[in-house]
Amino acid sequence: MWRNRSGAPRDAAVAAEFVVVADSSGRATVENLERAEVIGPEEKAGPRVASTGLYIGDEVEVIGRFKPERFGSDPDPTRLVYGSLGGDGNLYVRVHSRPNPPAPAETPVRAAAEALSSPPSPAQAPQETTE
Repeated sequence: MWRNRSGAPRDAAVAAEFVVVADSSGRATVENLERAEVIGPEEKAGPRVASTGLYIGDEVEVIGRFKPERFGSDPDPTRLVYGSLGGDGNLYVRVHSRPNPPAPAETPVRAAAEALSSPPSPAQAPQETTE
């Protein structure tokens, strides 16, 4: 839901428009995540390429200005949205723990690049026929 190359400025990040964080006291939306200062584990994608990411399921600490806006009427407090964080663009997120490390990203671009760089196997090579 958020990714940036290591050492890149905040405005180079790519993120979801908004996310919902939750704990035992309730839920809050997080806005402007793409402008957040994020501290998390570095992920190596190659010898000279590294990035940092936030994933669904990460346990995080979020620091930002809270704007109260209560949504919902459920008696269970964990199901209520109490407000939003980060509306002013000042947002800090730190990853405390990650339950399962994310799988290496297999993107269509990466798969196509690997397919072009490796010669086709005999089963995949086009067969010439003479008639």
